[in-house]
Amino acid sequence: MSYKTRVEDLIGSVGDDALITQALQDTGNDIINSMPDSKLLNYVKTVSITSSGLDISSKKLLAVDKSDIRAYQIPAFEKAKYTDSNSIYYGSDNNPVYYIEDEKVFVIGLGSNNETSGTAHYIPLTLLNESGADLTNAHSSVSNFPQNAEYLLVIGSAVKCLQRLLADKTASLPSDVSDSLTIPAAPSPPSISTVTYSTASNADASASSVGAITVSTVSKADITGNAPTYTAPSVAGATEELTATLTNDATADNNKLNFSDWFEVVGDFIQTEEDVELAGSQLQKISTYLNAYNQAMQNNLNVFNKENAIYQANIQAELAKHNTDLQKELTQARLDADDAKQESAQATDIDKFNKAQDQALDLQNKSNTLQALIQNNDDLIQKYNGEIQNYSAQVNKAVSEFGAKIQNYGSKIQKQVTDYQWKQGQLQQLQNQYNEGIKKLIT
Repeated sequence: MSYKTRVEDLIGSVGDDALITQALQDTGNDIINSMPDSKLLNYVKTVSITSSGLDISSKKLLAVDKSDIRAYQIPAFEKAKYTDSNSIYYGSDNNPVYYIEDEKVFVIGLGSNNETSGTAHYIPLTLLNESGADLTNAHSSVSNFPQNAEYLLVIGSAVKCLQRLLADKTASLPSDVSDSLTIPAAPSPPSISTVTYSTASNADASASSVGAITVSTVSKADITGNAPTYTAPSVAGATEELTATLTNDATADNNKLNFSDWFEVVGDFIQTEEDVELAGSQLQKISTYLNAYNQAMQNNLNVFNKENAIYQANIQAELAKHNTDLQKELTQARLDADDAKQESAQATDIDKFNKAQDQALDLQNKSNTLQALIQNNDDLIQKYNGEIQNYSAQVNKAVSEFGAKIQNYGSKIQKQVTDYQWKQGQLQQLQNQYNEGIKKLIT
């Protein structure tokens, strides 16, 4: 069974073979460097050392011999006295020495004025398979490596891959809930003309029994007050304030809910702190706030719809009262005009009769003007009612669409939380097994 299969059996699909290979090599180095040399001597490779030295940059050097006699390490800066025939330290084949300089090992033996040959015993720092090739995820065995530590090689590699996967997860997190909740501008109430009536002119007729006919001024309908607008919510937490730039201005067209700082915290917990538990907690909090915001947004929409219904009912009531009062006054004015005509018809003064007729005509003309104003106001009110209904529909649509997006973000984040929690448990379990295994190897 390949190492890739064994690793993925523990943590699921990694999706990066190069990562598994690198994790195997890094974990192998960690294990080798943590074990005492005495426990590694049974797994060494050997290679000849020439007089020009041996590069050991990719080797963990455990021992050196010359002709099967163990050599002892000396400081490189003391090598001269071991090649000086007048020195008590002069080299001997029965007591060879070696030194390391510039990542190369050199041997000094009998009568050596210069470095000589020897043999190095080492563990490769680049793990190899049984064929001597660099170990990869596709291989199933490793050479020159403690067999009782091979299971730790798999577990440690799984830990490193899992840590990398958790770090990579931050790249797939929504860095900014950037969809804007755009609320349309509320329609402005129309300017309603004040309907007033000036007394119809009757000239000389006013001095007779035909008096001036008047129509009381009727106050115009009040449709300007308490016009409803949708207010986007702002949600705050117990310890941290939700980053939101939503405004209450209905004319604003770029209200945005921004969580970028929150996701940066998630990334920091994983990549810097290496604390997936805190990262999962942070994701859970973001999910909670999104759900709370969505609920608050729906609540505010319900309030808006309720206020809008009341407002439109008030408009209709004001308009109905206004028209009723005006019609009442106009009806009374016509009755008064008819009375004036009858009185004038009974008078002997023809001029007074003619003046009364003129006044009645003037009254009719002004009545027509009033009716035109009323009709214009009615048209404006009807148009405004249509705009209010359209505004209400746009608000409902915008909130519904944005709510769906918020819910979608919440679902994605919840999935991330669940995935993090599972990986967190796996990581902790494997890390504990690895640490316990290392303790056993070094004791």
